[in-house]
Amino acid sequence: MCCYVKVTQFTGPKSQDQWVIEWALIPNAPSSTWDRYQWFFNPTKPSSMRLSKVGATWLQKKTNFSFHTVALDKGITPKILLQLERLLTEPYFIKDTKELWVHSETDAIMLALHAGNLGAYLDNLQDT
Repeated sequence: MCCYVKVTQFTGPKSQDQWVIEWALIPNAPSSTWDRYQWFFNPTKPSSMRLSKVGATWLQKKTNFSFHTVALDKGITPKILLQLERLLTEPYFIKDTKELWVHSETDAIMLALHAGNLGAYLDNLQDT
C-alpha cells in the first residue's frame, strides 16, 4: 500500500504565508519564519506579493520557480507601486524602474499585449 500527500488547492489569492509554505516544501529551503521576512519586500502585509532581491534571487537560483521578465516602456511611479501592492496576486520583483519580473503567466501576457505599459495595464485591472 502506498501513501501520498494531498496538495490543497487554494481558492482565491494566496497570502505570503501560503507561498512560503509551498516554497518550504522545496529541499534545502531555509526555515519558513526566516523566509517571509527576508523574501518579501513588505512582510507585515500578508497580501503583498512584492519580493525582495534576496527572495527573487533565491527562488530563481535554487528552485524551478519561473519568472517572466517584462520590459517596461516607462519608469515605475509611486501610483504604480501602490497599484502593484493592491492588484497583483502572485509574486513579482521590481528589478529596476524599467524591468519587472512576474510569476503570473497571465500578467506577463497582458503586459506584453499592453506593450509594456504597466500603468495602463494596472488601470484596466483596477477598473474591472
